[in-house]
Amino acid sequence: MLFRHHYNQTKITSQEEIINRLLVDTALEQSLPKLYEQDKSEVKILYARFYHPIYNWEWFAMEYSKLQGLFFGLVDGEVLEYGYFTVDELERVGAKRDYTFAPKEIKGEDYGKRAI
Repeated sequence: MLFRHHYNQTKITSQEEIINRLLVDTALEQSLPKLYEQDKSEVKILYARFYHPIYNWEWFAMEYSKLQGLFFGLVDGEVLEYGYFTVDELERVGAKRDYTFAPKEIKGEDYGKRAI
């Protein structure tokens, strides 16, 4: 009974706050370059992988704007291409973060599945 009483008094954060915290934590924010920082680099780095648990979509974050909640990276959906995506979009589609993903380098346009 004491546990239940203590639990009920604990502040519950919104589901959106919980999902955002799981998708983008402080460590990831600090490791991701700001938007456009990898533009002129021949070798680009993929820092995080997000995926849809049912559909075959993946998002690989290369750069991030904390202010906008906006990523730039590779999007592997219907086709594999560079693109922008937001934390809100990832949340809306039910994407999950792959915490086992280690940063990977890709060179130029060589970003096929073998490179990832």
